[in-house]
Amino acid sequence: MSNYEREKIHSETFYKWFKKHVADLEKSNSCHDYYKEIAYLAAGPDKWAKSYSGYIVNGFRFHTKKREMRRQTQNSGVFVNASANSFASTKDKNPISGILEYYGVLVDIVELRYSNDIKFVMFKCDWVDNVTGMKQDEHNFTLVNFDHILYKQNTKNDEPFILASQAQQAWYVRDALEPEWNIVVKMTPRDLFIIDPEINICEDIQDEHSAWQHVNNNNSEDSNVSWVREGVDGVILDAQTTKSKAHVAEVDDGFFSDEDNLGIDNTIDDTSDDDDFFDKAQQGDKADD
Repeated sequence: MSNYEREKIHSETFYKWFKKHVADLEKSNSCHDYYKEIAYLAAGPDKWAKSYSGYIVNGFRFHTKKREMRRQTQNSGVFVNASANSFASTKDKNPISGILEYYGVLVDIVELRYSNDIKFVMFKCDWVDNVTGMKQDEHNFTLVNFDHILYKQNTKNDEPFILASQAQQAWYVRDALEPEWNIVVKMTPRDLFIIDPEINICEDIQDEHSAWQHVNNNNSEDSNVSWVREGVDGVILDAQTTKSKAHVAEVDDGFFSDEDNLGIDNTIDDTSDDDDFFDKAQQGDKADD
């Protein structure tokens, strides 16, 4: 049996073996403290799932392609680094192992529930074929072609899903010379700053703090400082107008707050429709269907 055939059988039958193995452990009373979590995983997820159109993870804000079509920004680009065995053909007995980059577009965001404490968010993507749909130009830029997509047949062996925690974000810029190709621009997570290792931040902060203390001490020695400008007429303010403007500023500050600590992207815009930011339970197919 070749390695290709062995891996194919493993991917198709592992979940059956895993479920039976956990059941045998329960019968033999060979369960450990972590058995409860393992049993939930072996039983599989609920037959219904939640679907979202936006999600925030790893410092990136992701939107599905459908939702992005109503916006001016691009947040549906996804890429992932995956460890994989590459086979030249079904007869290849010497696969090459390595880290591969896959580029795609986010199609759906699904939350699978195994229990109240065990839930996983999955990204379903249209992935570009690494062989026919990806190349590098003379400037070492990576280009992808979305006319060459994996898993077009929609079979049970397809793997369009990844864990949301694995996802990284990319932008795709159309190549002016070859319109069918798009240049990949990898994004940097929010609040991530690349600092020159030669800069000593601690010394800079200490020097700034010392300078501030020196100036502050000089000011404190003068106890007769007057903050009233003399020889200039004062300006009378309308108290009611000032209060109204202050209230508007407070409302604006609250509107722009970003709930980045929440995974679900609940931003609402005027162009959204009934499908936008839905959080509906989708009833799965019954096992006997």
